[in-house]
Amino acid sequence: MSSRVLRKREVPPPSSSSPPTTKRQRRALTHQPSARANIPSPHTPTRDKQEFSSDMEEAPVIETGGEDSDMEDGDRVLTRGWPRNHRHLERNGFAPMWVYGEGYPHEEIPEEILLWLDEEGNSSLQMIGPLRSLAWLTGLDGLIDAIDSPAYTITDRIEIVPRGASLLWPFEWHVEQGTITEDIADRILALQLSPHTSSPTQLTPYAKTNATIPAGISETPSALQLSSFTAFSRLGGSSREVLGMEARWAKGRDPARLTAVKIRKQAGDQLPSQQLWFRGLSLSTLELTLAFFVPVITASNRENEFGPGMYTTDSLEYCLEYLRGGGAIMVFNSPDLREQTVWQPNLADWISLVSKWTKIPLAAASQETLPYMSSDFIMGPIRAPQAGQARRGSANRNLAPRQSDDNQLVATSYRGLQALANSLFMIIFVAT
Repeated sequence: MSSRVLRKREVPPPSSSSPPTTKRQRRALTHQPSARANIPSPHTPTRDKQEFSSDMEEAPVIETGGEDSDMEDGDRVLTRGWPRNHRHLERNGFAPMWVYGEGYPHEEIPEEILLWLDEEGNSSLQMIGPLRSLAWLTGLDGLIDAIDSPAYTITDRIEIVPRGASLLWPFEWHVEQGTITEDIADRILALQLSPHTSSPTQLTPYAKTNATIPAGISETPSALQLSSFTAFSRLGGSSREVLGMEARWAKGRDPARLTAVKIRKQAGDQLPSQQLWFRGLSLSTLELTLAFFVPVITASNRENEFGPGMYTTDSLEYCLEYLRGGGAIMVFNSPDLREQTVWQPNLADWISLVSKWTKIPLAAASQETLPYMSSDFIMGPIRAPQAGQARRGSANRNLAPRQSDDNQLVATSYRGLQALANSLFMIIFVAT
């Protein structure tokens, strides 16, 4: 891999008692349990501000202890609930990874990794690095042999792990593409590595489909009949039309940001800047979603911050991070929330909710959040990445979650799902 010099920026070690520093960390979302109209937009700075309370700053944690064991069998690594130590990659013969909060361990950063960093060498991604190294971290030892063998089609390449995703997330795309052997694919579908659990978590298996970008879709937004993508679409009937557009990944540093800018420029007035919610998914998953508009229930962290539901985000850039190998973006315009119960957790409830569903061992995770039971939607910040959470025994692994500057709107009831489905107005097909 070619490389050029980029000096690492010193990152101060995070502290569980340090005050919030970003605008979203200082902002509390106000809960309105009975309000069904005039739902405030997350784009307008009208919410009350509140600092971390002292009890949250000193939130008690459950000590887990334990040491990383690089020598354990790969199957044991998959099932034990935490990966091998990324700091030990090179001593075991693997290329190092760029890791959030730590950066890259050498002065020279490979060009393929630099592409995912901004001009200051930063990124909100959890990890960036070779597929082969990621396979070792997660315990997919058989995949390492396949990558090294000329008999298999899968080859080493740079992968990214978005914030909130498990380290197995990049392999799911390869499963859909059929580049991973059946025995390894079965393990990935049966086990989802979560840094906060101590047992295997079950995935809903899915089969590869032959979904492709519909003929006639261009870089200019135009009418798309959903049945032209899949004859099995039941979203609004066989005659339902939305806007359709094709876009390609932009080349250059920080491609998710560049591609988001490119898409907005292509779409022009058809993609207004306010009241939009995005959902990124593979073409196979899009086909399944149009056939039955329900969330796939998995134990993946990226889908579980607010519990089971249909997740959307107001950040097109964040959405694109989940389309590393191409796919589609469902765009929802101003879902009608007037008849819906929308819960916007305050800071304490947000910490409790996220800790509960992502298995962070905090006392707050056991606190009751009663509005959850009656909500049609939950609206609030996406969790910010924190350094070191993937390592067993790391103090950072038990830190209270922090809020990012990006929001998510999650449909958590059948009524909410219907309202969200009704607001679908565009599908953007993203090609590599």
